[in-house]
Amino acid sequence: MEDYYEILGVTFNAMDSEIRERYISLAKQHHPDHIEDKTGLSWRKANDRFAEITRAYKTLIDRDKRCEYDRKLSGEVDKSQVIQAKNLFIQARTAVKSKNWARAEILLDAAIKIHKKTEYLVYISMIRVFMGKDIAKNLESIQRSLKDRIFEGFFHAVYAWALYGMRRFDESRFSLNEAFKWDPDCQEAVDLREVFQADFPGEAKKGVFTKVKNIFRKD
Repeated sequence: MEDYYEILGVTFNAMDSEIRERYISLAKQHHPDHIEDKTGLSWRKANDRFAEITRAYKTLIDRDKRCEYDRKLSGEVDKSQVIQAKNLFIQARTAVKSKNWARAEILLDAAIKIHKKTEYLVYISMIRVFMGKDIAKNLESIQRSLKDRIFEGFFHAVYAWALYGMRRFDESRFSLNEAFKWDPDCQEAVDLREVFQADFPGEAKKGVFTKVKNIFRKD
């Protein structure tokens, strides 16, 4: 069963205004019209993603549909466990920023045991790349997820982190800018930009990682 709250990136007790605002933001970001080739795989994936977002919105914005959905979801998802897993992920992200890879891996492993979320699986693969564990296998796992979620900044940012860990800095810079293109507020991208600026002080002065606007955002 699809988790519409996760799809929209809102909490279980989100107000209608929050749901509507999040939907508008995601709809602008993932609308298929942004893809020039209407016959290619990228357009089909964008169309599927847009349909998923719309389906989630139409369910959660309708009070009766949302109540029925919550009843069905409660039988599959323990809300307290989802929150617990998310808190572990946030702690792992802090550990990554301070380059405490062993702690980050332990925290993510615990989160995954509670809630096997794609984002957590990709993130732990990135951590293991930094730790030198099955680099090829873990990098391939990240690339596979990125291919499926290419319109989401988070996955570009995690890939950029992995490339940074492999000292493939130019490729990492490119992926980092891709992350900001799709999501200017992506926390993982912001964290890596700070690491780049700390490790390469000259780049901060040159403005290499100036936050860019989403090229698809319409004011």
